[in-house]
Amino acid sequence: MPWGNLARARGRDGRLLPGLRAVGGTKTPALQMFLLAALEAQTRTALRGDGRTTIPLVTSNNPENDQGGPTWIKLVAAAAADSASGVSPYGGYRQENRLRQIKKALDRLEVTGRVELGARHFADRYESFVLCREHEDGTGRAPYTVPMREHRLPLPPTLWLRGWIHMLTDSELLLYLALRAHLIAHPELSSGPFVLSRSTRDDYGISKDNYESLRELHEFGLIQLLSDEGRSPDGTMRDFKSVGNGHFHRVAVQETGLDADAGQMVLTGLRTLGKAAGVSRAHP
Repeated sequence: MPWGNLARARGRDGRLLPGLRAVGGTKTPALQMFLLAALEAQTRTALRGDGRTTIPLVTSNNPENDQGGPTWIKLVAAAAADSASGVSPYGGYRQENRLRQIKKALDRLEVTGRVELGARHFADRYESFVLCREHEDGTGRAPYTVPMREHRLPLPPTLWLRGWIHMLTDSELLLYLALRAHLIAHPELSSGPFVLSRSTRDDYGISKDNYESLRELHEFGLIQLLSDEGRSPDGTMRDFKSVGNGHFHRVAVQETGLDADAGQMVLTGLRTLGKAAGVSRAHP
């Protein structure tokens, strides 16, 4: 699916932000919300001239009784912290807690210049938000449109349809997008394993924590990972003084990996990695 220039953007303060790294990595589903909003904008059937989303956050004042059509609270699988009784730590219900998280995610997207919300003193300022078109030079904002070919990152619709954006953590998702972007920039590498370049890592803000997600992506069937025996998952080399640099992690993107059911693959992969406790990442 066509995509915008994800590598960098500017926040409202004019500072250059390291792309989706500025959106992800928070305790809100901001990255998931952004990816869903872009999909909604590109597949919208009821067009609005002002570019505002036609999907409401909720269709009822009481989210627990929301029986209407598509809403953002249904589309975003926010991992709200709930007790066994269904009551959140804030004294509300699960859905109210999820709605609170979605609003915080939209706040994050507003700060990074990805969406435009209503005025802060309006109670419904989150409704009908505008997904913004990205400008590399930071010169203004406008409603999102499908970007020019040179600014696209083709992504299979199965990233959404098979549940991957809900099941992958921000670190794993950022790294996967960076790997696919690297292949677009260097198509000659598509026939075999490659090393993620420093420039791509810098563009996507790939840190040590992100890089450790390579093992997870491998176990989930999304990439093939080739590593030196002495290299740690974070990329550091054991016994460096005696063995030298060695080979960097080499990866190959598995083109059919996204066709599998994300829930099943992630659960199986976490068990293989001995991280069964991590299944809590599977959002409601």
